Amino acid sequence: MKDTLKKWIKAIKKLPIALIGSLLLIVTCAVAYVTIAKNPMKPGESLILQATFSGEYKIDEGDWQTISENGHICATKGDVTLRGKFIVNLPDGEFLTDNPTGFYFNFYCNHISVQICVGGETFILDSEMPQSGENACGAIWTPYPFPESADGYTEILISNPHKHGNELAIDEFLGSIRMDDPTLLGETLAKRYDTSRYIGFSFVALALVVFVLTLVAFIAKLKIAKSLWIIGFWILFTGGLYIFGVADVFYWHDNLPANTAMLSVCQMLSSFFLSLFASNCLTGKNKKIGDISQIVLGGITLVSVLLATFSAVRIFDVCFYWYLMYAVQAVALVVLGIREIPRTGKGIRIVLSSTLVSMLCVLVDFFGGAFALWNSFYFSKIVFGAM
Repeated sequence: MKDTLKKWIKAIKKLPIALIGSLLLIVTCAVAYVTIAKNPMKPGESLILQATFSGEYKIDEGDWQTISENGHICATKGDVTLRGKFIVNLPDGEFLTDNPTGFYFNFYCNHISVQICVGGETFILDSEMPQSGENACGAIWTPYPFPESADGYTEILISNPHKHGNELAIDEFLGSIRMDDPTLLGETLAKRYDTSRYIGFSFVALALVVFVLTLVAFIAKLKIAKSLWIIGFWILFTGGLYIFGVADVFYWHDNLPANTAMLSVCQMLSSFFLSLFASNCLTGKNKKIGDISQIVLGGITLVSVLLATFSAVRIFDVCFYWYLMYAVQAVALVVLGIREIPRTGKGIRIVLSSTLVSMLCVLVDFFGGAFALWNSFYFSKIVFGAM
């Protein structure tokens, strides 16, 4: 028994610094997840009939502008006030243009707080919930019972505590309005996003297989063990992106802070291990530069997650600035990778090229969201799945 223990201790001492540092990051993120995920909530009622909001809007004290069907209302330039009426799309193709009283509406609030004022009554849909703690931000479907005595225009005030990361929140809010049936929306959304969840759980299972192979390779002293553990963690956290990066996650897991923390952690660590794998494919001076950039990124990740853990900043806000730092490192690794490809063998050339393409897709998705082009990791998920 003692001999076996000594052998394991000796083997652990030989572990690469990159593995030890990565494990430290994962443990820190796990602590952050447990710390942030402390505000369980109950899922709201769901609805099925689609509705739109017709009227005008203004940002802070600016001029009133007409709400257009395909227009964009920026959610990060100040408080937005909407004024108008709901238009309900009935199953027979007709429209209900008067404010429908006595019905439930459901809105998708992506890290925003909403106050609805109609008939002198104010209803608050607060997905940020400051009364529950600084980390209780997230995306959630929220029900709103339209008052039966309502008359006249509806006024909606939308506040956004985040400067970055959810610029499309108001567009999503207006495009998400559902009403009439309080039981079917969750089921409808589940059918839409089940594929993403199944892929995510498949990735998690695949990651466990890779970890077993890593252990076998480590015991057998195979060189491939140096890369397998990186691939395993990358697959694992990419699976988390598929599982938690869906609009209906709140319906099957009602802890809002936990969902936000897990998605943010998976975004950062998936990208981190992707770039770590890229730097691991480099050689000579290129590898030295890549390793230094990876250590810097690891340090930034550690500090960012610790700040979110102790509520110095919300983890949702951390992600935007983290990806700005990641963009610098990704560009550097792409340049180093392009220099490295001509001098490598065919197998490494294919793997390194695929990894660099994946990193570029991460950047495209990040800047696509930053410039309000789309609000999800579409390209990254497609390329990750293909790889």
